[in-house]
Amino acid sequence: MNDATELEPSLAGAIDFFQNLHRKMGALETDTHTRHDQFQSLSTTLTTLEQDRQSDRQTLVTLARDLSAQETRLTKLQTDGRALDKQL
Repeated sequence: MNDATELEPSLAGAIDFFQNLHRKMGALETDTHTRHDQFQSLSTTLTTLEQDRQSDRQTLVTLARDLSAQETRLTKLQTDGRALDKQL
C-alpha cells in the first residue's frame, strides 16, 4: 500500500503535465489558425494589389496612346490652320 501512496503524487504530476501540454497545444493550434487566416488575407490583398497595378499600367498605356493620337490630330489641325491662313 505504501507504493501506491508514493505513486499517487507522481501520477498526479504526470496528469497535470499532460493537461497543461494539451492546453498549450490547443492555444498553439488556435494561434496557427489565426496566422493562417492572416496570411491568407495578406495573400488575397497582395493579389488584388497586383491586379490593380496591372490595370493601372494598362490604363496608362491607353492614355499615352490616346495622347499621342491627339497630338497627331493637333499637329494636323495646326498645319491645316496655317494652310488656310495662307489661302486667305
